[in-house]
Amino acid sequence: MRYSVRIALMILAVRATVFATVEATAADVTGHWQLEVVLGRFLLSHGPLVLRQSGDALNGTYREESIHAQRAGKTGVISGEVKGKQVTMAMEFPDGHGGTMVAEIEDANSMRGSLTVEGRQGAWKWTATRRIDVRASGPKQPVPLFTEKTLVADRSVMDLCVGDDGQTYYLDYFAGALGVISKDSGQLKVLVQGLKEPLSMVAWGGDLYFTEAGSESAQYRDGSLSVFQIKTSQKKTIATGLNYPKTVFADSQGTIFVLEAPGTCTSHGGTNRLLRFAPGKSRYEVALSKLRDATAFVLDSKGNSYVGTMGKSTPGDTAQLLLYERGSTVPRVILADLPSINDMAIDPQDNLYLAGLGSDDGKKDAIILIREAGSQVVPLSSGFHAMCLGVDDAGNVYYATGRSHDSIRALCRRPVAP
Repeated sequence: MRYSVRIALMILAVRATVFATVEATAADVTGHWQLEVVLGRFLLSHGPLVLRQSGDALNGTYREESIHAQRAGKTGVISGEVKGKQVTMAMEFPDGHGGTMVAEIEDANSMRGSLTVEGRQGAWKWTATRRIDVRASGPKQPVPLFTEKTLVADRSVMDLCVGDDGQTYYLDYFAGALGVISKDSGQLKVLVQGLKEPLSMVAWGGDLYFTEAGSESAQYRDGSLSVFQIKTSQKKTIATGLNYPKTVFADSQGTIFVLEAPGTCTSHGGTNRLLRFAPGKSRYEVALSKLRDATAFVLDSKGNSYVGTMGKSTPGDTAQLLLYERGSTVPRVILADLPSINDMAIDPQDNLYLAGLGSDDGKKDAIILIREAGSQVVPLSSGFHAMCLGVDDAGNVYYATGRSHDSIRALCRRPVAP
């Protein structure tokens, strides 16, 4: 996995100018934002930016949270104005140092641009994302009750899915195997061996589609997409030359989506992008590109895309859930400050499920249920790090834990009393 590398810089120590664009057309920037300044892949500065707009006037605060920045732990005061789509902000710390930021508003929930500092060459990129309260109001449904049980006590796997035959299938990353879990004994039966670091799996049309990361020696540019035909026990390769295919997903028509995530999950870097394979085809088209920090993908019944991110680090609690509305290539942040998302699933009612790797000193919410496009967020299991999950049509959740506590578990849904 990729880890953030922070280097000591005197960020915002002198007067600075930021030219930016915010991706929609909202003139009100009131709210809580997370600001990050980066140089290449290095995170230089970050912290909460709180803005309050009254008419054209703007004020607020920024708190530097990078332990490497000169003013770590210090809070700067923001003042400025909003004129049409342009925002001008002046920042000043108690010691008199600060900077000037100029933004062009194009989107309500994300800003991005470049930071230039007098006396220094080049420019630093920065982003600001509106932080969404996970307790947002909205219609609430009864929370389903689950009975949790352990299927396998001493093993962890990279992915799980429920086949059309009702069986639970797994991918074992380290053993290079695809197999099935016995409903009666909980034993793992290997069906395919010799895989190159298998990552993700989805069931469709009575078959299992799965991806392999490839090899470190090839910098994971030799990944692949294959299908395992359950009835014949035959494996067929669909596409090769993929770049760390982290997630595979199938829609109701049999279109296969593959999320390549070399920029998030490898030290070699690369462009994260979403590939789309038409039913029965081995060639793909790029559906989405430049998906920063992406680790997981699902599609709902309306054709809207959801992308889960790793956040600043993993384990951690800074991940985001992004929504790409059907036909759009511009994301909207619907949830923030989530456990680092390692896997996602969606049920026939468009309820989303996240498998998370939360901060070691936090709650470690492992499995989270998300309803109503983010208006209801319900942790279903906590205290572990979840590597993956799968959901059947009845809403039962199967997941694997890892990082010092290996197990494969099931959350079996119980009927909700009227």
